[in-house]
Amino acid sequence: MLHDLKIYHFADARHHLPQLAEWLLAEWGHHHQNQSKEAAITRLEKNLNKDTLPIGFVGEVNHQLVGCAMLRNDDMGDAAPYNPWLASVYVHPDFRGQGFALPLIKVVEEKAAQLGYQQLYLFTKVSVGLYEKAGWQAFEMRDYRDKTYTVMKKKLSG
Repeated sequence: MLHDLKIYHFADARHHLPQLAEWLLAEWGHHHQNQSKEAAITRLEKNLNKDTLPIGFVGEVNHQLVGCAMLRNDDMGDAAPYNPWLASVYVHPDFRGQGFALPLIKVVEEKAAQLGYQQLYLFTKVSVGLYEKAGWQAFEMRDYRDKTYTVMKKKLSG
């Protein structure tokens, strides 16, 4: 049940990073060709911060990992000159459709506002409806890594 969702900083849930690395490689590994699980864990460890970017969050239910979301700079590199980004919002397929993505998105929005950011960005290929439900607005299409993505933004209340 959704009310059982607990969200932690990566720093407080390091034991989930190996599983998370596997999931993210399976979902988006084509962006990091030939990356090993160990290299993926090292990339995730860069998100262990709590008050400076990049920051990662995991969601768990009954001590079981369900997903993650991150707050970072330069998620599209030079392809889009905006910052900061809501990135790597992922919920494992076994837990999708249960409302876990929105709280993960919200915790990143709240952290960005707490850090003084007034606007947050993301890019997506398939989840525009999910983000619109969370108050995000599509504002442009961008080519990135041979695909076209919707870039969205959200004004944060601070």
